[in-house]
Amino acid sequence: GLAQSSVSNGQSFKVDVIGSANTSVSGLTPVIKYYVAANGDISTANFGIYAGVAVSATKLLVKG
Repeated sequence: GLAQSSVSNGQSFKVDVIGSANTSVSGLTPVIKYYVAANGDISTANFGIYAGVAVSATKLLVKG
């Protein structure tokens, strides 16, 4: 899954699981696949960890 917000060590957070839509993102390009970068950001560069596909500029369908 993907965290719904940025968090620091020891903090509680909510996670969007496979099949859900993460709306804590912005600036996405619809129909483009996104991946998780080493720093935890999402990117169009393939870092090997598939995050999901953008369905709008502010919604990522989590694929995992």
